[in-house]
Amino acid sequence: LQMKAPPPPLDQQVDFVVAAYDKSMLCNAMSVAAKLRAAGAVVDMQMEPKKKVGQTFDYANRIGARFLAFVAPGEWVKNEVRIKDLRMEDKDANQKDVSIDKLADWRTVF
Repeated sequence: LQMKAPPPPLDQQVDFVVAAYDKSMLCNAMSVAAKLRAAGAVVDMQMEPKKKVGQTFDYANRIGARFLAFVAPGEWVKNEVRIKDLRMEDKDANQKDVSIDKLADWRTVF
């Protein structure tokens, strides 16, 4: 057999990592991921909630995600999800609580 060079790496862009606060929020997080995908976002769903939020941020940075959607009880009861822009330098303006009904407009959040 003739050896061939491996294919070039694919430029894969992940728009969002969606993470649940805990297991009780996992179904809600899946719903958020589905809404974002329906709106054209490339989404990586974190199926196992991490013990520390920092682990979730590390993962999102490692895969090159632009945003983190964190689904937590405090925001969920207000019909909101916290969206954090992981590439924005201004740490005072890099996160917003977004209405679940507005997730389709995710490109205009920041």
